[in-house]
Amino acid sequence: MDNNCGDNMKWKTILSVVFAVSVGFLMGKFMLNQYNSEYELAPVFNQNSDQYYFLSQGEYDSFDDMEKNMMGFDYYIYEEKNDKFITYVGITKNYDNMMKIQGYFTNAGYTIYVRDVQFNNEAFSVLVDQYDQMLKETEDNQTIKGICSQILAKYEELVVNSDSSN
Repeated sequence: MDNNCGDNMKWKTILSVVFAVSVGFLMGKFMLNQYNSEYELAPVFNQNSDQYYFLSQGEYDSFDDMEKNMMGFDYYIYEEKNDKFITYVGITKNYDNMMKIQGYFTNAGYTIYVRDVQFNNEAFSVLVDQYDQMLKETEDNQTIKGICSQILAKYEELVVNSDSSN
């Protein structure tokens, strides 16, 4: 009978080890499958930000130089950064519209640079989407110029002025 008890203990130990290894294997497989999931991970920063194309006409060392060089534009905005004045003549979220605006100003004789900017302002985003739709449907230069001016004015109103009031 002593021998039977030892055989019984041996089987219990073997079953316990097999059970523990099986559970460990299944848990490991489950954990690894989490890393290979089909879901795309959202970035932690800027997850609610929209991407905009800011079309810049140039960068100037002084305010007077900027004003003198921007006389040919009906409307523009500028930002002062690192003792430079950077001018913007258009903003859009749509790549094709960015190319259209850049083409309009290039045909008018200006060199235009594009800068990608990300920020979150829902009211401005909705407005830009509406103007982008209008830009998409027009080829008229006066309309393109007018839409650019309106978007810049709304940017000042909804983004710049709301940031400075906070």
